[in-house]
Order: sequence, then structure tokens, then C-alpha cells
Amino acid sequence: KWSETYTLKTGKPGDAASGIEMQMCVDKNTWHQRISMDVAGIEQEVLEFTIGHAEDAEAQEVQELLTYIVYEGTSEKEYSNGIRDKDREPGTTLDYFCSHIKATKAGLSRAEVVALRLYTTAAYRYMNGPLRDEERKARNEPCPLPVVTYFAAQ
Repeated sequence: KWSETYTLKTGKPGDAASGIEMQMCVDKNTWHQRISMDVAGIEQEVLEFTIGHAEDAEAQEVQELLTYIVYEGTSEKEYSNGIRDKDREPGTTLDYFCSHIKATKAGLSRAEVVALRLYTTAAYRYMNGPLRDEERKARNEPCPLPVVTYFAAQ
């Protein structure tokens, strides 16, 4: 299953000190506004992302996954990287995950739970990959899902 190996990228100390906002090359006003909207900000960002990538089936899947996480109860579904919510009680809702003892002990907000659930899906590619892309940063090109990435990193 693990046939690929990757080089660990640690980045430059100065970049790390400047914070994730600078690494994502985002419009600060839009980014902060969407963060203040919590889950609605994530939904707005993902909608805009999928509209901008209408021909990309993997990008469209991010919208499907977000809708599932926020509005639907759990169910198993096979994806290329595994089975979604395998062996989990069918119908488990976002409220359960938000009130789970691990989430409450960690002090996770609803938006952070949504972002972490989304991160455990194929959407992680749009969060991890851009942060590692030095060429993207050199072009000052924004990360595709900066609000989701922010909440997952908290």
C-alpha cells in the first residue's frame, strides 16, 4: 500500500515564524472574513473552489465530502484511498463528532471538527500539497482551501 516515499520538508525558520497565513498567499480580508464565519466560511470557500474547478472531478468530490460531513449521517462508501467511515455506526452526525469527549477535551470548535473530518478525506491533497509547493509560493498563488487548512491546523 505504501509504495511511494517522500522527502520530509521542514521549511525555513523565517517562513515558519511568519505563520501559515503568509505561507498560503491569501487575500487577508477574505481569509479573515471567512474564518469569522466558521463552518459557513468553509462552505463558501469550498463552493468557490469547486466552481473554479468545474472540470476537475477530484475537486468536485471535495464539495460532496463537505456536504456529507456537515449535513448527512455517516455511511460507508468506497473511495480510491479507502472506505469512508468504515465500521462506524450508520447515521452518526456532525453533532456527535463535535460533542465527542476527544473533541471537547481538545476544545475543538465545530469548524475545526469539520476541517479535520474533511482533512481525513481526499481533500487533504488540496491542503497539504499547496503548502509544500515552493513554486506556488514564489508565484504568490493562493492555496486553494486556506480557511479549511487554517481550521485543520488549529
